[in-house]
Amino acid sequence: MDIQAVTERLQLLSGETAEQLTQWTPVIASAVRMVELRMFDATDPADERLIHLAAVKALRMLEQSRWFQSGDDVTAFTAGDVTVQQSGQHKASALMLEDAEQACRGLLRDDAFAFLSV
Repeated sequence: MDIQAVTERLQLLSGETAEQLTQWTPVIASAVRMVELRMFDATDPADERLIHLAAVKALRMLEQSRWFQSGDDVTAFTAGDVTVQQSGQHKASALMLEDAEQACRGLLRDDAFAFLSV
């Protein structure tokens, strides 16, 4: 899969400049690799749906990283009782990821886990 194409799509989705995204190159490469590992052998890596999925995965990882670093939206009340509230943007990227994965359903192996026996 073309990392440059994924980076360009991520630039559109995030509103970041190409220069700002250079520090996130390892995250983008990781998102691309995550998608590549799930692709069927006959799947075309240049498929726009896969490029979009990798970009949305990278966006989600980028937002989660910033979210955890900032400490925003986390409120502790008592020992053992923690409430986490997601911002609207955080929820939006989760929905975008869900939609992108649905669009690629026939192109990727299922990554679900289930116990078949004990």
